[in-house]
Amino acid sequence: MRIEPKYTSVMVAMMIIEGLGRSLDPNLDLLVYAKPCVLNRAKRYLREEVGRRIEIATERVERMKRSLSLGGTAGETDSMTYH
Repeated sequence: MRIEPKYTSVMVAMMIIEGLGRSLDPNLDLLVYAKPCVLNRAKRYLREEVGRRIEIATERVERMKRSLSLGGTAGETDSMTYH
């Protein structure tokens, strides 16, 4: 799985903040506080991404079905107009 650059920047920032916090309080564990937020965001991102991919796949299947019912081929669907 590829991590988007903006999330990499957030992870680096969290490591820096945790290092600074631990220099003030060695018992600090930033991940305990960040974990719920990170997990919620990851779940939301995955739901959105999966939903987007399902929509794309559904559109492709519909185009193929229309193409086949009109006697064309799947490759011709992009140039056809449907009403």
